[in-house]
Amino acid sequence: MPRPAPLGAEVVEEAVGLYRAARRQGLTVRSSVDCLIAACALRNGLTVLHRDRDYPLLAKVSGLQQRAV
Repeated sequence: MPRPAPLGAEVVEEAVGLYRAARRQGLTVRSSVDCLIAACALRNGLTVLHRDRDYPLLAKVSGLQQRAV
């Protein structure tokens, strides 16, 4: 399993970009933490396994791979 990169300013900026992209499409992401997790997953080529309504929304505005469990 790949080792995730540490959280840095670039990841935070990517998370902000995800949030803004969702809002531009009229989608409401409830958690900024979900945006950070999605940005980390995108950067590291990982799939997010979740029980949360935010990740399908974030997948609509990015290449996020996600799966509800």
